[in-house]
Amino acid sequence: MSLFVLFTVLFAADSVLHLYLQARRPDDGIDHIPLAVTKCLIVPLLSACLLCLAVQTDLSFRLPALLSAAAFLYFCGDLFLTLRFSCAFYIGAGAFLAGHIALSVWFLAGGFSLPLLLVSALVLSLLLVRFVLKLKRAKAEPLLPYAFYSLILFAFIACSAASTNVLAAAGSALFAYSDCAIVSNVTGMRKRSDAVIMLSYILALVLLASGAAAAAV
Repeated sequence: MSLFVLFTVLFAADSVLHLYLQARRPDDGIDHIPLAVTKCLIVPLLSACLLCLAVQTDLSFRLPALLSAAAFLYFCGDLFLTLRFSCAFYIGAGAFLAGHIALSVWFLAGGFSLPLLLVSALVLSLLLVRFVLKLKRAKAEPLLPYAFYSLILFAFIACSAASTNVLAAAGSALFAYSDCAIVSNVTGMRKRSDAVIMLSYILALVLLASGAAAAAV
């Protein structure tokens, strides 16, 4: 069995186990150690799959520094979101924010369609305004950080769409759904299932990784 297959199986097994544990435990699972461990293993195992793919293809697929940085930041985000201290949530959110920026820069650096970027930015701006207005009506506090995070998140989708990388664009859109659902839960705007949020997050990572591999081969 190749290392790529091994890590793919481990990633799939860890993801399924995490979703099972999440479905059995309806809250965020911060105090549930197996749930926290399986969550923190998702990004490293997926990154190992990509690294093994790079090795097995004679390094024809290389992991750009921005992709590696994004993977590390997403891992840090998962890690801090499993911890319980006053600013852990904000540190974790900041790590995800930085990861979104790193991937957005990578998308644009690989070439993009300006008309598609402008159209995507226009459409997503309208969706962003609608989402922020919902936050305001729900009296989400502090509103400004949530609005700024949403801005970067929607810019992330626009950049991936403009890159014409269909897999990556789908992944960023799922990432946006996952993050917006978390914001909705945290602010009390609308309660969504944690298991559904995690499923969309895992699928987003898989699509982003697949898009990165397709673009870098």
